[in-house]
Amino acid sequence: MWIDADRDGIQDEGEAPVEGVEVTLLDSDGEVVATTVTDADGYYVFTDLPISTEFTIEFPTTITVNGETYPLTTAGAGSDTGLDSNPDQNTGRYSFTTPATGENSGEPGQADMPTIDAGYTPPEPQMPVTGTDGALTLVGLAAGLVLAGMVLAMLRRRTPA
Repeated sequence: MWIDADRDGIQDEGEAPVEGVEVTLLDSDGEVVATTVTDADGYYVFTDLPISTEFTIEFPTTITVNGETYPLTTAGAGSDTGLDSNPDQNTGRYSFTTPATGENSGEPGQADMPTIDAGYTPPEPQMPVTGTDGALTLVGLAAGLVLAGMVLAMLRRRTPA
């Protein structure tokens, strides 16, 4: 798992991993098979899964980083399935079928399906509050324009022809 700092749905070089997030494996009936937690590199793995079997991985739809809520990023972005985020943004779920062959290794870089992961986006930056709302600002602007128009009209009357 990683922080999708640029919000493009693709895991780019330098985007930070997410540690300590619980990931749940569900069977085809939606029953919990196993849970695990991501390590310091954002890595997780489920091993000893039966071949050619349908499962669903459930990621949290949001995580908290330094007290701020980060939602899932866009799923399936780009053309490289090894770099995109997989889960649905609303459910946090991604369904897959285990391969017919494989090692069932838990070692990083050796898992049978190492590209099922999730990216999370930082909160959208908020515009600073200035203490006035837009309507009040527009009224002030309109009043200023009227006043400027009146001053120009008075100056024109005083200017000799």
